[in-house]
Amino acid sequence: MSKTHKPLSGIVSITPQQRLTRLASLSVRLAKQVAGQRIKNLFQDDAEKAQQEHELYARLGLEVAKTLGEMKGAVMKVGQLVSQMQDLLPAEIAEALSHLQNDAKPLPFAIIRQQIIHQLPEKIATELLQHIDEQPFAAASIGQVHRALLANGQEVIVKVQYPGVKTSCESDLTHLKRLLQLGGFLKLDPNTLSALFDEVRVLLYQELDYANERVNLQRFQQLYADDPTLVVPQVFDDYCSEAILTLSYEPGIALKDMANHSEAQRQWLAQRLVQLVGEQLFQWHVLHVDPHPGNFACRFPENASPQLVLYDYGAVKSLTPETVEDIRELILAAQARDYERMEMLLCRRGIRRINTDALGEEFYKPWLDIILAPFMTDQFDFAHSHVHEAFMARLKHKMLRGISLFQPSRESIHIDRVVSGHYWNLVCLATQVPMKALLEKFVHR
Repeated sequence: MSKTHKPLSGIVSITPQQRLTRLASLSVRLAKQVAGQRIKNLFQDDAEKAQQEHELYARLGLEVAKTLGEMKGAVMKVGQLVSQMQDLLPAEIAEALSHLQNDAKPLPFAIIRQQIIHQLPEKIATELLQHIDEQPFAAASIGQVHRALLANGQEVIVKVQYPGVKTSCESDLTHLKRLLQLGGFLKLDPNTLSALFDEVRVLLYQELDYANERVNLQRFQQLYADDPTLVVPQVFDDYCSEAILTLSYEPGIALKDMANHSEAQRQWLAQRLVQLVGEQLFQWHVLHVDPHPGNFACRFPENASPQLVLYDYGAVKSLTPETVEDIRELILAAQARDYERMEMLLCRRGIRRINTDALGEEFYKPWLDIILAPFMTDQFDFAHSHVHEAFMARLKHKMLRGISLFQPSRESIHIDRVVSGHYWNLVCLATQVPMKALLEKFVHR
């Protein structure tokens, strides 16, 4: 399907060596500033130490985010993923990196045009370029999307991967990992950090593999073939390659634009999002793990059921039945406040470090009071949710003990990403959701 050519020039004309040099230079600067602050800490009281560390991390976070955003590609994508691990990062770093979710700037169309010509047969490329909107419909870290018309009048979107992303991937991962280590941002033991980045690597290569995304799209089309409330875009195989993905244009009201819509419409969308996660996790054992609000839209046709449109199938994670059953059992144990069983399940999933003293009610109860709050009432009001504030306050509690005994596992980083991402989507929708009933529907057989 695709042509055999030499690769196009790298992302935004930055060579692999220039990318390496830029990341290495940033790592050295961060390490020096962090080391300098540690020396200052020896001569400061707790209040001064906390204030200066806050200022340092805020400054470093902005510098890291600016550099990763300018470099695009794998390093920006990994920065976005890492920003969602807010319980592992200093709050200031997580806040700065979180802006990478929305700050992807598009590349000039000349580069996109060359990539289309490079990737597709001449006849197909010519047809697409005759009726393509040069203004991007959306831009991200590893590619951008343009609207177009096929010869038969079919409206499509053309997802174009930036040239040079794959070739810089390994180097970007290696140096970003080193950057986070030297900055002391991720407080994990070396083995856990390596396992975490191995999983991020797998996810990143999946997102770079448009053939894999086509498989994911076909899988979701089959799973939801009989569900009129979920729209999965159609794939046009003849107009696809390893770096081009052409899909049916599926318009809808973006999640971020739902604020001015009726309470009933926002409530429907919020409830459908929660149901979507429950279905995928407990029924299908496959998760769409990119909860970015840009991946969701809604339709409210007259005389028909509302519809949720789901975009971007590059990040999809399959889970084993054993993993899903452990998640179900963990939720049930948490509801029952069975701390001993929780400990066992968390250890089995690699989330709780083994060979340490048991943690009981004193540690777990305050966390469960926060995490389970949305499921304790018939209707939880996300417009006035303080779960995130209570969570961060608990995380920063000066008397907190035992948090270092926990670490992300290969599965939990994806589930954390889905849960935290959709929590913010629900907060954005600012409506009431029957979380208790929905949890019981999926968890209680």
